[in-house]
Amino acid sequence: MNFIIRLISITFVYFTVSCTSNSPKQVSTEDVKMDTSIIVKVDPELNEVELKLFLYSIEGTYGWATKSNNITFDFFTDGRLHIQGPDAEATMWQGSWKLKQDQLTLDRVDLNRLVTYKMAILGDTLLLDTTVYTRIRL
Repeated sequence: MNFIIRLISITFVYFTVSCTSNSPKQVSTEDVKMDTSIIVKVDPELNEVELKLFLYSIEGTYGWATKSNNITFDFFTDGRLHIQGPDAEATMWQGSWKLKQDQLTLDRVDLNRLVTYKMAILGDTLLLDTTVYTRIRL
C-alpha cells in the first residue's frame, strides 16, 4: 500500500511539473511591438465630395477588387452600386451606396442587408474597414 501511495505521489508531482513548465509566459505591453503599417491617417482636408470622387472609376479602370474575397464593387455617381460575384457577369447584383463623412453604407443585395464601412484612402487604394481594395484595370 505504501508503494502505491509513493507511485501516485511521484506521478502527480511529475505531471504537475511537466504541465506547468511549458505554460505561456506573461508578456508586458512594452514587449509587444505594434504593426504600424496598418495605421491609416485619414487626411482631415478630404471632404465627402473628394471621397466620393475617389470611389468612381477613372479612365482605364472599372470598379474595385480585393484579394481577400472575389466580390467586386463598382460605384456610380447616381448612387448605384454594381456588385459582381466570383464568376464574373454570371452573378451580378445592383445595390446602392451612400457616404456620410467617412462612413460608406452599401446596400449589399447579395447579402440581403446594409453594411457600413469606415472608408479611407491609402495612396491609390481604397480601405473599407481593414480590407484593401485596388482599382480593376481594363
